[in-house]
Amino acid sequence: MKAVTRLFLVSMVLVLLSTSAITANAHTPQQLERDRICMLAAYSLVLSDWQESNQKIRGYNIGSVLVSPENRIVCHARDSVYETQNNTQHSAVRLMTQYLAANKGLSILPDYTIYTTLEPCAMCTGMMFFTGVSRVVYGQKDLCCGGAVGRLKLNSKKWNKSGYTPYPDLSTRYAHKEFGAAKSDLPYCEELEQACAQAMRRLPTLRTTDFLKSSEAKKIYEEAAHELWNYKLEYPENSKLLEDARKLVPREMMIDGNF
Repeated sequence: MKAVTRLFLVSMVLVLLSTSAITANAHTPQQLERDRICMLAAYSLVLSDWQESNQKIRGYNIGSVLVSPENRIVCHARDSVYETQNNTQHSAVRLMTQYLAANKGLSILPDYTIYTTLEPCAMCTGMMFFTGVSRVVYGQKDLCCGGAVGRLKLNSKKWNKSGYTPYPDLSTRYAHKEFGAAKSDLPYCEELEQACAQAMRRLPTLRTTDFLKSSEAKKIYEEAAHELWNYKLEYPENSKLLEDARKLVPREMMIDGNF
C-alpha cells in the first residue's frame, strides 16, 4: 500500500512540475497575446516545410522559435534528423545552437523564451537548463517522451535518502528566476493531443512523431497558420512581433493553399 501511495505522489509531483498553467507565467494580457502569436508562429513554421508520411527528407514536423527579452523572434528552427542524419538535431537544439553560433560572445540565454510545437524531450530540456533559458511554452504534450522538465526538477530525496536533488537550473543563476515550463492554451494543442491519443488507441505502436505526419495533424496546423495571418492585434506594442511571426510563412502560400 505504501508503495502504491508513493508512486501516486511521485506521479502527481511530476505532473505539477512539468506543466503549469500558462497564465501563471504570462502575468499580463499583453504577454498572453505574445504567447498566442509565438505559438501560432511555431505551427506555421512547420507547415511551411511540411513532411508527408512517406517522406524522410528533413525530419519530423516539429518546430521552435526563440524570442528575445525585447519580445522579437530572433531565431527559428525545424526538426532535421533526416536531413542531417543526426538524431540529436531536434528543433529546439538547432534553435539554441544556431542562435549562439551566430552571436559570438553569447553563451547563455537568460530572459529568452522558446516556443515549440511539441513538449521538449530530455535532451532539449537539458540544453535549455544549461543555456539558462528562462521559459519554454509548448503546444502538444508528448505522450511518448514527455515530462522531462518535471523529471529534472524532481527532488526524490524527500522520500528516498539515496535519491537525487533537482538538476541545477542555470536560469536561476543567470536570470534570477526559476526556469518555467507552460503548456499553451491554444485550442489547436488540445485538438492535436486528442487526435493523437485516438490514433494511438487504434495503433498502439504509433509514436507522437509518426502522428505528426498525418493529414489530420496537417489540417490542424493549417488552422493555426490561417489564424496567424488573420490575427487582429489587441495590443499595438505587439505589432513588431506579429510581423516577425508572419515572415515565417509567405502570404502567397496561405492564399494559394500550397502547403
